Amino acid sequence: MRRREAGFTIMEIMVAIAILAMVSTLIWTAFAQTSRAKKVVETTNDRYHQIRIAMRRICSDLSQAYLSRNMNPQLITRESVFIGQNDDPDSLDMMTFSHRRRYKNARESEQCEVGYYVVEDAENPDQMNLVRREARRVDDEPEEGGITLVLIEDVLEFDLEYFDAPMDEWQDEWDTTQVTGEANRLPMQVRIRIVIRGRNDEELEFVTQTAVRMTEPVFYTGA
Repeated sequence: MRRREAGFTIMEIMVAIAILAMVSTLIWTAFAQTSRAKKVVETTNDRYHQIRIAMRRICSDLSQAYLSRNMNPQLITRESVFIGQNDDPDSLDMMTFSHRRRYKNARESEQCEVGYYVVEDAENPDQMNLVRREARRVDDEPEEGGITLVLIEDVLEFDLEYFDAPMDEWQDEWDTTQVTGEANRLPMQVRIRIVIRGRNDEELEFVTQTAVRMTEPVFYTGA
């Protein structure tokens, strides 16, 4: 009798292919879910990192804010201001010592004009961004000029509160240009509240608080 040749039947091959397809599908699904989860985590971490950097920048500027009361008539006197407007959202313009010189022998100092406000995104009208304006040189127009950079994208709310130590209360605005307001003094503390849009359109709130180191004006009488 002739020996039967060993091999696979068509049915066995079809079953093996089906099992291989099922295993491949499960592996691909697992990798796809892992990839999506990785993207979500990275996007969330980048978003939170953006918030942390922005909060640190705002606190640094506020902690080094100052007013100047220059009494030397031979020097050019420039108006120093701290204007926090209670808008929706809020805005702030101030003088601060937080500027950093990036180039050797640059004709700049630590003094600068800084402003914070929320503007419409240039490419998406439905999105609002928190921006920081910095003018490296202090001039007679403390609320204008300088370079504007986006700090936080898709901001829903930007709210600032100022602690008035003599009155022992929080105020919604602070304006040193008003005679009847807070002339010649700065708030002791500033509370910062930012609400952004989350990944699934949820509202994410971030709150911090910083102290202003120099609440009284810088006074120079000259030699």
